[in-house]
Amino acid sequence: MRQLWVVLGVVALLGQAACGAVVYSGPRNIVIDNSNSDVAVDVAGAGGSGGVYLFEHTWWQGDVELSIEGSQFAGSYFACAPVGPMIGPVDRMNAGDKIGADLLWQYTKDNGLLAGYYGTWWGGRFVGEAGYIGVKFDLADGTHYGWIAFEGEQDASWGLVTGWAYEDTPDTPIEAGQIPEPATLALLVTGAMVARTRRLWHR
Repeated sequence: MRQLWVVLGVVALLGQAACGAVVYSGPRNIVIDNSNSDVAVDVAGAGGSGGVYLFEHTWWQGDVELSIEGSQFAGSYFACAPVGPMIGPVDRMNAGDKIGADLLWQYTKDNGLLAGYYGTWWGGRFVGEAGYIGVKFDLADGTHYGWIAFEGEQDASWGLVTGWAYEDTPDTPIEAGQIPEPATLALLVTGAMVARTRRLWHR
């Protein structure tokens, strides 16, 4: 019984530290190519439309493109790079870059170019590069910010989604590549300890 109270005390302390946690998918290896051309990634993991992004691979008369699409109706947006007064392709963010309200947010496939090869020239910020896509989406409790890790091949023949995360506190920025703090992970481990202690106590 005393062991249970000690564990619950640790849970209470860690729970305070973990308030406003980053929700992380864990490492992923999702290929987008000609054989897997329409892939839905649910960043929020809520099973709804908010936080769902469609990755597409298209080929037409020698032109190859990798793109991402959100939804204005569902409030799922991605961050684009400004090119002068125009809206450029999807921005490739570096680890530690801030993802928040001040970015240039779009949702249509027309603005969702990740990497493209057009015979004599290339387009997109993920041509032969890896980085992070900034995302924002609406859930029942408000607007959330997150990132998707993506890598594009030089000729846009394939792309790779390697993970994603979001801040579960509404209207709170997140850094590209940010994953849960050790206290949050420790809370998950301690939760498992509580479950085990309950089983032992009830024997």
